[in-house]
Amino acid sequence: MDSKSQFYALEVMCRERAALARKDLEYWLAEAEEWAQLRISGDQPDPHGSDPHGSNVSHSTEPKDVAMAIVNLASFLRAADFEGVE
Repeated sequence: MDSKSQFYALEVMCRERAALARKDLEYWLAEAEEWAQLRISGDQPDPHGSDPHGSNVSHSTEPKDVAMAIVNLASFLRAADFEGVE
């Protein structure tokens, strides 16, 4: 394979990865927006005075906890991405 073919193959690979990254970005931004909406709606008092799901479990939305969850998710995704790669 000559150098021009190699450069073209690398260009195509980079463009494909960028397209996938864009899809991932859009997905994660939509997820973040959904969590923000849930957080905002959670700030409003329940007119019935109870949790509609009957759960007393609280989920932290503190920035440090969210950041740690993102780091853990990124580590998981990196590990999953390399599974089976030799």
